[in-house]
Amino acid sequence: MKTPEFIKEIVHSFNPRKLDKYTNRSFGHCVGYFTMILAFAFVIMMVCYAPQVGRLTGFVSEQMSKFDAINVSGSVDMNSAIHIPEKKPVLTIDMTGEDVKPTTQRVIITKDYVLYSLLKGTEKVGTKQLLEPTKNRPIVSQVLALFIIFILPSIVFYSFIALWIKYFLLILIIGTLTFLLLDLTQYRKKWVKTIKLACFAAAPVIAIEVISIPFNTDWLIPLFRIVGISIYVIGIVLLLLLTGLTVILTHYFKAKDGKNK
Repeated sequence: MKTPEFIKEIVHSFNPRKLDKYTNRSFGHCVGYFTMILAFAFVIMMVCYAPQVGRLTGFVSEQMSKFDAINVSGSVDMNSAIHIPEKKPVLTIDMTGEDVKPTTQRVIITKDYVLYSLLKGTEKVGTKQLLEPTKNRPIVSQVLALFIIFILPSIVFYSFIALWIKYFLLILIIGTLTFLLLDLTQYRKKWVKTIKLACFAAAPVIAIEVISIPFNTDWLIPLFRIVGISIYVIGIVLLLLLTGLTVILTHYFKAKDGKNK
């Protein structure tokens, strides 16, 4: 989908007179539309989160200060090292006591030290220091913050996938509910067409919910959470209203223009 065409499609999605023609396109196209809206909203959300990443070390240190004492102890024996992934490893855990020579690893964990190469070059921290976090709060806070940044790409990826599944299921459920509510009225449409219109109607809901995440989502009235993803009352009600309104208005203008079958 070319960007100019996509922008035109966003504008037309708010015009019931022109929106009906997009429902003649494939279901995949309509899913692609809401996916692009989600992607744009997700990028804006990440930009809003960016300042918080810079304050991550201070935040971790502040949270650790709530503990009076933490002592981690234990004995780990291994007969061979663990490499993740096996080819060109990014993480190596080797408690065998043998010397580990860094190659492609970003993090190496041994009995004596933790070596990491993330943002500020290669640094080495003694394992004993990490086992006493309250006594070595600045070092441990920095390591934990860098570790969070290290796994951040995976968190971002899985968060996007989880949000996509959430909105796809909501579109199917709300679209089906709208279809059933309007099935016995003059505004009835085929189920697939109703779902397609729900994909377009979901755009404002997606933008509002996702961009609100870095700030405050209490006003959206959280209903429940599934695998860390919140479902909001305001989002459900708004999506239902917008989908119903979109179906009714597209039917009205199509009939008014004399194109109703």
